[in-house]
Amino acid sequence: MITSSNILYIYCEIMEQLEPKKVLDIGMFYKSVGGVSRRILNKEVPESCFIEGVCTDKAKTLGVYGTIYDKIIDEKDFDGLNEIDFDLAVMLSDAVVKADREKFIRRVSESCSYLLTYEDDVTFLETASDIKSLKIGEDSCVLAVFGKGLIA
Repeated sequence: MITSSNILYIYCEIMEQLEPKKVLDIGMFYKSVGGVSRRILNKEVPESCFIEGVCTDKAKTLGVYGTIYDKIIDEKDFDGLNEIDFDLAVMLSDAVVKADREKFIRRVSESCSYLLTYEDDVTFLETASDIKSLKIGEDSCVLAVFGKGLIA
């Protein structure tokens, strides 16, 4: 479970600044922070933002996550998708095992404008047109830009 308020803040700021219309949440970040709504740190992701969760752990997903996610798919279903198209992919959950991170990054780099992930994943971001380092205290993430992105 993620308990760092710095990671929560980074996530909220990226969501607020990019204002994505479609988000792919690999590992279900809200589940990793114990969230039961789209509200984090007094900021809320609007209902107009479509959020699809990819469940990567064996734990059964509780019904409450239906209030956060517009759609939840299993990791096996994600592997079989022919096409994915999202403004932002988020991979900040501790439910995504290290061995699978490269596989997910390869898939989203082909069809997502941005990826918010941990700094440890930089080695898998060779196709990114830009990588922005985001660090607060000891916590660090990166925002990878693929293609032109949503903002200049």
